[in-house]
Amino acid sequence: GGLTVTGVSTFFSRVSIADSIVHTGDIDTSLRFPAADTFSVETGGSEAFRVDSSQRLILGATSAIDTGTTSLIQAVNAGGARIVLARNDTSTAQNDSIGRIRFYGNDSDGNYDECARLDVIADADHTSTSKASALTVHTTASGAESPTERLRITSAGNMGLGTNNPTSDGGTTLEIYNATTPTLRLNDGGEYKALFQLRGNDLEIRGSNGVMEFYTGNADGASSTERMRITSAGDVGIGSQTPARKLDVNGIARVIETVEAYDTSGGSQDWYVSSASFGFHNGTGVAFNAGGGLFRLGISGSEKVRVDVGGNVNITGITTANQLFEGTSRVATAGKAVAMALVFG
Repeated sequence: GGLTVTGVSTFFSRVSIADSIVHTGDIDTSLRFPAADTFSVETGGSEAFRVDSSQRLILGATSAIDTGTTSLIQAVNAGGARIVLARNDTSTAQNDSIGRIRFYGNDSDGNYDECARLDVIADADHTSTSKASALTVHTTASGAESPTERLRITSAGNMGLGTNNPTSDGGTTLEIYNATTPTLRLNDGGEYKALFQLRGNDLEIRGSNGVMEFYTGNADGASSTERMRITSAGDVGIGSQTPARKLDVNGIARVIETVEAYDTSGGSQDWYVSSASFGFHNGTGVAFNAGGGLFRLGISGSEKVRVDVGGNVNITGITTANQLFEGTSRVATAGKAVAMALVFG
């Protein structure tokens, strides 16, 4: 049997329903009580959402995905669940809020204070064809009671840490601002290894155990080659992974201006070469041979002056009397080779 009531009915106590309340003429839409301490809403004959016995709101599923009692809102969809926040306004100006998620904490005096928030704002005045927007992240510092903006991603894709106006010279930019010590730290939590990579320019800067390494080569990064390193002692190696001096170059070094050996303590400085073999670069220059104890000067591909380990000086190629002088006095005549013994020290 049943009860048919026309008009408004008022019940002054409970109404007991075994399963569901349906919409007249549309039995696919109903309010159901599928289990103890649970109710659900069905549309089109399928459950749309339910509130379960743990007071969790579950959308798109008949049971909780996360069974934690603090996961109060859960949404499920075969294409990936989404949450939509919208601004209903025909006039949106720069810095107007588009949507916001706020996080509050209840302190000891019972008051709720905002601890952090995510905010999407208009990055410029909106039009029918332009919706430039920025994402901001706010956190509350120790000793404060309201959040401060920490991070911003602009409509151009630039990211600012500590600044709400990251500037760019044309490309996508990460700008870090702090009035005293802006810092970028890369840390793996173990041996303090880090990698900074510019794939388009084939450059890597790696850090490991107090050593900074500079790589160039291929854009894939994996096959790049180390070109220079700075050790934990401050020694620089170019073409060398084990520099033994403040500057250690494995290869030919070119100096356009001047190389100066200078001792600020007033002592003497030496130039020397550790290799046992030596020669002139492009036929002209100064060559040292530590193993053979020789010092040579060469011009146009041929040796002109040699000082041997005994301090003897041999000057070759004397063809005119005007080619060798000591002060203003001629010490050699035409057609003669000159040999002199010099004492150093």
